[in-house]
Amino acid sequence: MSSRAALVLLATATVALTTVGCVPRESAEIEIYRSVLDAGLDPTATDAPAAPDTEIGVADVMLLASRGNESLAIEGETYLQSLIDRRRAAAAFLPTLSLAPSYTWRDASSNVSPDTGAVNTPLRLDAALSPVRDVALLRQSGSTVEQRRALLLDFQDTLLLDTARTHYDVILAERAVDVLENSLEVQEERVDDARVRLDAGIIGPLDVSLTESQSAQTAATLIEAKARVKTGRSTLEVLAAAPVAGTKLVDDLEIPEALPELDTALVDAAARRQDLVATARQVEAAGHRVRSAYGQYFPSVTLNLQYFLQRDSDPTNLHWSSLLQMSLPLFSAGLIEADVRESLSLLRQAKLAHSLTEREVRRDVEVALTNLRASFDRVEQGRVQVRSAGDALEQAEGLYNAGLSTNLERLIAQDRLLAAQLELVIAEADTKIFYLDLRRTSGTLHELIGLERVDDANDQHAKAR
Repeated sequence: MSSRAALVLLATATVALTTVGCVPRESAEIEIYRSVLDAGLDPTATDAPAAPDTEIGVADVMLLASRGNESLAIEGETYLQSLIDRRRAAAAFLPTLSLAPSYTWRDASSNVSPDTGAVNTPLRLDAALSPVRDVALLRQSGSTVEQRRALLLDFQDTLLLDTARTHYDVILAERAVDVLENSLEVQEERVDDARVRLDAGIIGPLDVSLTESQSAQTAATLIEAKARVKTGRSTLEVLAAAPVAGTKLVDDLEIPEALPELDTALVDAAARRQDLVATARQVEAAGHRVRSAYGQYFPSVTLNLQYFLQRDSDPTNLHWSSLLQMSLPLFSAGLIEADVRESLSLLRQAKLAHSLTEREVRRDVEVALTNLRASFDRVEQGRVQVRSAGDALEQAEGLYNAGLSTNLERLIAQDRLLAAQLELVIAEADTKIFYLDLRRTSGTLHELIGLERVDDANDQHAKAR
């Protein structure tokens, strides 16, 4: 092999190794979807979980989930892949440039040529373009990017709501534990008092058995409530992706006195619900896919250009060659027709999905608003019920101590008070959950932790890629 050929091959290997080394940094790739998920947040703020025995509110837990939950990052990678697909579609308009050296060896005894080897080093330029189809594919990939971005944000909203719900489920269980422990303490004192009265011959064994039965039932309910606290905290740790089992969960969510009207909430939902945005972008992508399928009927053009940096094979004086080819499909055995029919079917599906999502959004907002208003009424009635049940128990206690009522009547009053207290705890927790549901269904839940949503048309970060 000549020294010139060796230098050419060495240059080719150097270019190849340099190209392989051009790998994007992982941190920069992750930042692409994190910039969408964390828009509006302070980048210098710490997302470290709270230390044990410290207070942590619902917004803090939601923020931990948004920054650390792996399932959200998985969806982010899907969004990143759609950006890569769009760039791949744009690459169809650009030629490829390649260096393709070759070395041919022949037996020296051959009568064809006295040469024993030949080195050819062509620099190739290849381009293949189907304008109608490729433009439609590029626009389809752009709509798909916007769809995946909306789905990513919708998944984030769902994760935030699930985390907030679990937060209040734990608070509800802990409040139920407090109510049950206080009630059980009183009931155990009454069991001791009943046994003393039995020994004194004031009451019979039936009264003691009834008192013990009610105390045991309350103890069993307390065990279930404590188990719900543990399982709820374990679930919260998974959602928040942080050790929050030892923290004190607090109810710091404030509900405004004036609730939005239905029409206002529907307007917000129509503009901000990301699942609705995603179905709209899906319709756009399906429309571009139809045009891409029809584009297969149009001609395609292929260009191949070669310039030889070195040519040892015959004819050695050939420095460049080119080929321009146009292809027009005349018969495709029904393949293009099948693509067109399939794309039209997908477009109809996308339109139906968008229509269904619009009606589901309206239903979600109406249900959330109805539940929240009903929950306010339940809280008011629950407070009246607790107050009345407490008065009834005091009266039953007084009559029992005066010998004017039975122990059963006192136990019934105690049971009603406990039931009323637990019902009030549930109603108060439901009020917060239904308010979060309303924020989720109207597309404003993310604002509770300071997130901002930028319209797809203004998403410069995505358009830059």
